[in-house]
Amino acid sequence: MVDKKDEDYELDLTIINHLTKEKDLTIKLNDFIFAEADKNNVTVCYLEGEELKNKSIRATISQVQDDLSHPNLFRCHRSYIVNLNKIESAKGNSNGYQIKLKHYRKELPVSRKYADEFKSYIY
Repeated sequence: MVDKKDEDYELDLTIINHLTKEKDLTIKLNDFIFAEADKNNVTVCYLEGEELKNKSIRATISQVQDDLSHPNLFRCHRSYIVNLNKIESAKGNSNGYQIKLKHYRKELPVSRKYADEFKSYIY
């Protein structure tokens, strides 16, 4: 997996809550697990201490991708952005992969569009 410098783990990520008066979400890079698009919202899955949290943000996945420009964060599907450091395992082939993330039970897809770039990270 991607191995970045230790100081990156303490880097703050800010996800902007577009079109609302709610606060933006600021978390540590190492606490971010993934973001999932859901119509006009994005659900961000992250750790707070040892507890898994979800927060819905009024934004598109593309806006979140722009907010979170960091090499450890990878858009693996039109609906998902994952933290490469949180990948526990990956299975699949050029037609697409399924990835298992630490702290999260369900597998997330890697679409064919992103499969080649994803392979360069895991091999």
